[in-house]
Amino acid sequence: MTINNVVNYDAQGDGTTEDTAAIQDAVDDLPPGGGAVYLPEGTYRTHELYLDSNILMYGAGPGATRIQFIDDVEAYENTINIRGNDDEKIEQCGVRGLTVDGNRTNIDPSDNEGIVIDEARNCFVFNVRVIDASEDGIDINNAESCTVAFSEARRSGKAGIHLSRGTQHNLIIGSFAVNNQQNVQWRAGITCVNGGIHNCYIGNTAKGNRRNYQFEDDQTLCVGNISIGGEVEDDLNGVVVGNNFTTADD
Repeated sequence: MTINNVVNYDAQGDGTTEDTAAIQDAVDDLPPGGGAVYLPEGTYRTHELYLDSNILMYGAGPGATRIQFIDDVEAYENTINIRGNDDEKIEQCGVRGLTVDGNRTNIDPSDNEGIVIDEARNCFVFNVRVIDASEDGIDINNAESCTVAFSEARRSGKAGIHLSRGTQHNLIIGSFAVNNQQNVQWRAGITCVNGGIHNCYIGNTAKGNRRNYQFEDDQTLCVGNISIGGEVEDDLNGVVVGNNFTTADD
């Protein structure tokens, strides 16, 4: 497998230099079959980044590697984009072992998200810390067989993890959504709105949120075959239940 180290593309990771072009060049320079992009320890200041199918972006660990939004980002930029389209889904793509910092206290726009997974299949976020996104920490739309595991979403302006816009199939969410208390009252640690959620396992501890789990039943949501494990502090609100809905303590 080809592994491109962003340092070889002139990324500085010094917390000051803008590294957008260097990191994106490392991604785009991978062969057609994909590969991996490695970010060594450091803080990489960027605008939004885009991944494609069969690409892994990974760091030296959430406490060592940080991708941080630069102060002059524009509205609707998202730190890391795993985004396909109606004709071609992104597949076998993932992010691992780093922190995604939305830097929301230093930027003006209010519509920036940490990681967006859209029109994707078999993609993952593993051992990632998403902090200070001005909107949702992790936004998942029209996804199939995607996994968020051993990860955190902290201090998001809206939801820690947001499932919306289209049908989600066979998702596994085994992460933490912590401290996402904001003034938008219908947001929560994990939200599911405006779509169908089928065969989804949520096994995480959601604490310190205005609402830990929020399932909206007034936006054409159909929930089926969901198992929720772990610590659930609040009742689920507005759930349209399909089959085999369970709440477990393990």
